[in-house]
Amino acid sequence: MGESLQDRIQKINDRRRAYVCVGLDIDPERFPAGISSDITGAETFLRAIIDATAEHAAAYKPNLAFFLALGAEGFRLLSRLRDFLPADTILIGDAKWGDIGNTAAMYAHTAFHQLHFDAVTLNPYQGFDAIQPFLTDPARGAFILCRTSNP
Repeated sequence: MGESLQDRIQKINDRRRAYVCVGLDIDPERFPAGISSDITGAETFLRAIIDATAEHAAAYKPNLAFFLALGAEGFRLLSRLRDFLPADTILIGDAKWGDIGNTAAMYAHTAFHQLHFDAVTLNPYQGFDAIQPFLTDPARGAFILCRTSNP
């Protein structure tokens, strides 16, 4: 079995003194002037953010809603995101996943084996079987929603 996610995070923090998690909420309406609002612009924007923060970031947290809103091209961009990151960086899939057992198992498979996330955000509202499939591999992690910033 591989190294635990907790150990990987500690090594990143020790080696790079990096404690920042950069959210990747790609909203084409908020791109800087000169960056197109299409998929090419989205990739340009992502690469610019990653390049500007790579030496300071221990993790990146793409919000799936923004990628999926771009359709199939957005999903492909999300699928390639790992290729843009420094090798030792943690990738957290932010979707607040959480559904009944067999559906949660499919989400966990997608998150960890298709999208290559190291960790995910989870919503525990549906109960333990909604989060259990995400907790079976110590090399992967989960951040479980317990309090939000919204009123």
